[in-house]
Amino acid sequence: MYNGSSGLKSFDFFRKYLLDKSDLFYMNSKFYFDINLFCRALNDKYESLKNNKTEINHLIKTICISFSKRYGISFSDKQRQLLDDLDNGGKVLLFPYQPNIFPSISVIAPAIHMEIIRTIMNKKYNKKIIPLFMFVDYDNCLDKRFLKVYIPNPGRRNTKKVINYSIPNEQKDDAIFAVKLPSIDIISYWKNEFLESIMNFAIIVSKYDKDEYEKIKSRIQLVQNIIDTTYRKATTFASFNELFIQEILINQCDCGILFLEGLEFQNSSKNELLELEMKKEQINKTFNEALTYFFNDGLTTSFSPRENKKSLVWKYRLLCGKRCSEKSICFDCCKADYLIPNVIADYLLDYIKINKIGGVGYYKQFEAICVSEYILNKIYGIDSGPEFLSSTTVNVLDYYNKECIAVIEREFNRMNYDYNDFYKSSQDSHCSILFHASILGFRKTLECIKKEIN
Repeated sequence: MYNGSSGLKSFDFFRKYLLDKSDLFYMNSKFYFDINLFCRALNDKYESLKNNKTEINHLIKTICISFSKRYGISFSDKQRQLLDDLDNGGKVLLFPYQPNIFPSISVIAPAIHMEIIRTIMNKKYNKKIIPLFMFVDYDNCLDKRFLKVYIPNPGRRNTKKVINYSIPNEQKDDAIFAVKLPSIDIISYWKNEFLESIMNFAIIVSKYDKDEYEKIKSRIQLVQNIIDTTYRKATTFASFNELFIQEILINQCDCGILFLEGLEFQNSSKNELLELEMKKEQINKTFNEALTYFFNDGLTTSFSPRENKKSLVWKYRLLCGKRCSEKSICFDCCKADYLIPNVIADYLLDYIKINKIGGVGYYKQFEAICVSEYILNKIYGIDSGPEFLSSTTVNVLDYYNKECIAVIEREFNRMNYDYNDFYKSSQDSHCSILFHASILGFRKTLECIKKEIN
């Protein structure tokens, strides 16, 4: 049995493989890093999916429309076409992710990749693909990806400025969707923190090009307007982040993507979740078999073996605001308002319920996808679809000419600030999109992501 005591780390293995490969078949999973090879595999999978679950497409459409109506959002022409495609046999390409605060490139890039994939599949293969961004708003609210983001901090000794929301103590057991909207004072503080760092950079750039300084100021104003508009529409912290992401991808980047609130979808999946729970012993046993497969292949994972009777589903009650397991001290778990899947059950639902054709994500999902698809194949006989894994980074400094870079380096040296640290922090995939949008603009950032796709 796997014990996690030896072998390569699976992420290290994966990084090494990324250096010289365009695809990877491992266990029952098929991963792609080249978008054209991925689209070819997606087309092959499309042909094999003879029967589409039309009732699920209708459910997805209903939830997407409900989200739009709730916040007074109009669909773009591309989105309206996708809604029609759902009615006409279109197949779902899924990207699930938490509605993170001021999201990073690692969140925005995969969504943009879905738009590129949709376009290729339509023009080259004449296939209808529905890019679907599912907001995983049912995770625990203390997930650091939900609460924390950073931007480079030029002109200061600390190379990064961290924006971190401190959840009130009474909400620390809440799921993401239940976290209250922060006060306007907190939002204003975050805006000022971003403004200070970006203006510090703009001042440095102005030493070379005063016109560029004015352009950055204009872009900052656009970003601030988006934050203000989003805040006025939002009712919770999750909805603030969801609306912000949608504004960037639809109105600023002109992507054809539909958005789904995960909680609403899970609420419609109670029968499937209860079925998974009934099979938990078989699923947990197969889960452990998958870990053994990893271990025997020289890989360790972040997972630990599961007890056969361990639950796959959390029970969430709005009254007590806690996610409860079967053995919880909460006496009313049987009256749960929501059933919430763990990460493995979540992946299983992607095929059992949504019947997705494939997925888009990032390389750290490697092990969860492999284990889940091992279970899918062994228990359900489902052949999983291809996964496109994004590893895009964008560095704003790469888009200035040599003369400007020389001025920036000179100013950094004058302030006794490490230019190399700033360069690295600018390139990090966890840097907020607000930094790129303010320095380069949304359209230029979009171009950079597309350029770096392979």
